[in-house]
Amino acid sequence: MNRRTLTAVLASASALAALVVVIAPARALTSPQTSTIAVTATVAKSCKLGGTTLAFGAYDPNAAATNDAVATFSLDCTKTTTGTVSLNAGSVGGRNMKGAIGTNVDQLKYELYKDSTRTTVWDATNTVAATGPAQTLTVYGRIATGLFVTPDSYSDTVTASVNF
Repeated sequence: MNRRTLTAVLASASALAALVVVIAPARALTSPQTSTIAVTATVAKSCKLGGTTLAFGAYDPNAAATNDAVATFSLDCTKTTTGTVSLNAGSVGGRNMKGAIGTNVDQLKYELYKDSTRTTVWDATNTVAATGPAQTLTVYGRIATGLFVTPDSYSDTVTASVNF
């Protein structure tokens, strides 16, 4: 076989191969085809406090017993999250209630406690911790006897804070 014949044979073979690729049927895929979708979320630690009112009611400075009150509020944290709750000294300061009459300068002193025996003060340094959702916290209040103040309606606002 001479060179020219060999070149013609090779050119024909190459053309035939190209033709086979062009006329070969497409490969069928099975049905259904599937793929995956990544689904993600991040849950951050969080806590929420629910407010309440601690109402002492009528105060009689001449009464033999102290004037006690109890209130509950809620702490709702994400699962396994511990919230540490502190109470500030109040808006009047020093755990005092101020009278509503503008000329009344008297203050009615009270204290807030963590326990029903009212021995452990609940403040910014002495906190209460609770873990998880739907916790009920109780605050115990006391006004001592013998505080002589002007007849009036007294109030204060204490801020509860939660760290988690």
